[in-house]
Amino acid sequence: MNTPLPPQDQTLTIIQPGRYRHYKGKEYQVIGVAKHSETEEDFVVYRTLYGAGDLWIRPAKMFKEKIEMEGKLVFRFEWIDDAKAETDPTTIKAQKDSPESV
Repeated sequence: MNTPLPPQDQTLTIIQPGRYRHYKGKEYQVIGVAKHSETEEDFVVYRTLYGAGDLWIRPAKMFKEKIEMEGKLVFRFEWIDDAKAETDPTTIKAQKDSPESV
């Protein structure tokens, strides 16, 4: 089975479903991209891979942007892989209780 390659450049206009790491360290599962019904602006639909697995949306432009952190430009969200996230609550809880959770 061929797995799609991660967006190495990350400036691509396509946001693939899969796991991403936020610049602050927590992981999220991107479900897809949705359009605003009035403005047709693209929004990324994603859920937390910690806590209760809450659903969130963020403007696609903001999701893909670089931000300054400690004097360096970094992507707000960095691609990890296209694996399907675990939906088992114990897995989500384990990640929440992990020492890396900030």
